[in-house]
Amino acid sequence: MSQSNLQQTRIDQFYKVVSNKNTGCGVKLSPELLKQKYNSSRKSLSLLRKKRNSTKMSNFVESEIQILEQKTSKCSQNLKRTSSSELENSPKKVKSSVADSSPQNTNNQTPLKLRSPNQITSPGKVSNFTPKKSPQKNRNSSSPNKSSPRKLFFADRINVENVQQAIENLNLLRQGSIVPNEFDLNSVYQCVQFSIVYSDAIIPNAHKFELKDIIFPQEKHADHLLMVVMDVFSNPINCGYFTREELDLIFSLFTLSPESQMLFVRLLKRKLSWHRTSSIKYPEVSSDLDPFFKELVQSGFCTSDLESTDTPVLLNMLQVDEVRSICQKLKIDHRGNKPLLMERLLKYGNSSKSFFIGAKSPKSVLRSKALIILQPCVCLPEKIINLFDRIFTLLYPVQDPSESIADLFLTLTSVHKGEILFPPIEKQESFPIFQNRAHLISFVESKNALKEILALIEKKDWEAVRDLGQFALRQLSKVDKRDCESSLPLHIRKFIPEYTWVKVLSISVDAFKKTPETIQEAVNILETLIAEKSFTQSSRGRWYSELALIEMHHRKDLERSAELTLHALQQVTLTEVDVSGLLERLRKLMRRKTGISNETKSKIQKVQEELENQGIVIQTTRSTTIFATMASRAEAGGKSTWSVTINGNDKYYGSVEMLALQHYTAEKSYHVGLHCEGSLPVTLFAVFFWDELYKTFVPGAFVSKYQDAPLDLFTAEFFNNRKKFIEEKIKFIRALDLDTFTDWMQDRFLNYNQYRSVMSNTLFKNDQHFKEIVTCLGIDGVTGICERLVSNFRLWRSGFPDLILWNSLTAKCKIVEVKGPGDTLSEKQKLWLQYLERLGIDVEVCHVEGMYLDVFYI
Repeated sequence: MSQSNLQQTRIDQFYKVVSNKNTGCGVKLSPELLKQKYNSSRKSLSLLRKKRNSTKMSNFVESEIQILEQKTSKCSQNLKRTSSSELENSPKKVKSSVADSSPQNTNNQTPLKLRSPNQITSPGKVSNFTPKKSPQKNRNSSSPNKSSPRKLFFADRINVENVQQAIENLNLLRQGSIVPNEFDLNSVYQCVQFSIVYSDAIIPNAHKFELKDIIFPQEKHADHLLMVVMDVFSNPINCGYFTREELDLIFSLFTLSPESQMLFVRLLKRKLSWHRTSSIKYPEVSSDLDPFFKELVQSGFCTSDLESTDTPVLLNMLQVDEVRSICQKLKIDHRGNKPLLMERLLKYGNSSKSFFIGAKSPKSVLRSKALIILQPCVCLPEKIINLFDRIFTLLYPVQDPSESIADLFLTLTSVHKGEILFPPIEKQESFPIFQNRAHLISFVESKNALKEILALIEKKDWEAVRDLGQFALRQLSKVDKRDCESSLPLHIRKFIPEYTWVKVLSISVDAFKKTPETIQEAVNILETLIAEKSFTQSSRGRWYSELALIEMHHRKDLERSAELTLHALQQVTLTEVDVSGLLERLRKLMRRKTGISNETKSKIQKVQEELENQGIVIQTTRSTTIFATMASRAEAGGKSTWSVTINGNDKYYGSVEMLALQHYTAEKSYHVGLHCEGSLPVTLFAVFFWDELYKTFVPGAFVSKYQDAPLDLFTAEFFNNRKKFIEEKIKFIRALDLDTFTDWMQDRFLNYNQYRSVMSNTLFKNDQHFKEIVTCLGIDGVTGICERLVSNFRLWRSGFPDLILWNSLTAKCKIVEVKGPGDTLSEKQKLWLQYLERLGIDVEVCHVEGMYLDVFYI
């Protein structure tokens, strides 16, 4: 598009970020500038929309909008923009994200599921899309009959406003009304309110995207991809993270034939590598995929050029018989498996060049034979992968790094079917979490590194893990420490790339500890992490413990280990679990007869006494021992299997926890039991503090519709962000009688158990069991457990004992930690047991001992 045909708009005219507490701290738009810029377009948005194209599709969609406005108007969460005339008369009309006084229930279903009318989605239709320069047309032609079954079905599947909003935003970016993002995140989050203002006036005769150019694929996976893109770009903030060329490319995807769109989304969900088209079969798309592969290649969404691909990659794509065939043609030994044959071929390819002038080199001969067999092949270009990776990140920035694109689409499908419901949020705010385009790109790179290192650990590829750890170390060394100094909330700092690189580096430490040659590198990394004070301060205690452990067990330097432990105890960021673990290490050092000086022992003893005077002492919990028959011993990291007898006759095999559960419920004191671990306290916590979790506004706490918890829940700031509401809730609960409290908890459990949240949906057989546990624990017990989690959810969500047993007739319960042979209590488990005991709850440690019995020979 010629720049001369497009009148540019300055950032200070149409794109302002306003952040304020009580008074505005931004800059207001000048009505005079807007008059000069768009004197011919000073009409409201409602008037502008009446002048859009008059096509069958636009009439059809307009009728759908009327239906949606009547039936689902309350579900719309689209960004309201300000037209040029509105800006002149009412400059305070801006997009704001602030706490509302009135509750708003938002619909968290899939925001877009599209099915189009037949006239624009005939099979195989290809749109000749180019952004058009056309006058706006009248939209007065008749609409389809409102009783049309197809129309009602379409309206049920589509969020028309999202599609229109996205297209308008893309057009506004093309003409310069929306400009590249450059947010001052520190200022944004220091204020209570975030506002963004820009003109929504469409320049007449400008090149623009049009709704009628979209070909709706009418297929689940392709519809989901369209939904994702439209949902992301319906928020104008997200448009500012992309270039105009990228947005042109994205929009052009949805002008391709339905089959090509269906094929593309399936390639996107597959392993991102080269694929032989002959091995890809999607009969639900077409029996012949070649035309659609060609369409994707011609439009730039696939590449088929193998010339720059490395020879080992080419050979690896071949079947073993094909590799053997090449060996035979090149007079190479063709016996053996595929890796051996590939090794011989690569050796041949790296051999000396031919002595004959003009003859091909061995490497060229090898590559040509492989290419002849492989053709045709396709893969997604790197720029396409990166482009959609950024879009998916904006849609779901908190997706579990162990999940893939296919997992994301599975979630979208489950949401659309109603199989997954996310909690309704009071306020779906649109606070930015990325400063600019470069910030987003860097974050995606670090996020992919985290995803990769988790996959490598699962494969136990320790060499590759170490390489990635070294790469993360180099990335952190490039960062100016002044750039990491931030006043951002802790939950927003998670989107700073350096935060993720710190996580990658921390995860890699175990791989460096596996060989004596790399122990020193593990020490260097831990020292680097400890020196890093901008991110993950809550992990410093663990890093100190790791460093002290290396000195004690790997290097046998007890003095250095003691020195590190004593120094660590002086840190202010330590958790209760950290302090307890470091004290236990000092006790072990004190028991050593050699390797540690008397002077160091005196220092240790002094520190122990000081901490004991502060009450940091773990009391021993009552324990019992039971004996049973072991069917198989636990492998490393696994669980042992035990023979369990029911009613003195029937036998089955289960875990040590199930054995203990059967032992306790067989007694008359407790008739019901549950293997719960951390699921019980987290469920109690979610039911108890649901309003504070999902109905309290905190800027940036919810950045996606597919979130099961506020982001700040996993930081030290969660309590302070909601202190007033939490304290009021606890005061309210303690004023209730037990019957009222249990009914209140049961009602809330029934209401909230349907949602995917932090609580478990499968722990209890029914709500009556939940009510009985609440009754047996009592107000003090439930409130005490919830207070512990609200103080530091990230720390205390784990470590809770294994079992809870109760008797609804006597209103008594017992909480039990089960330990098999050779298993010991962790420091966190000890602290949980001690805390529960202080609440007046009956707790116990059950040790299970037994004899080995091979189940296969019974």
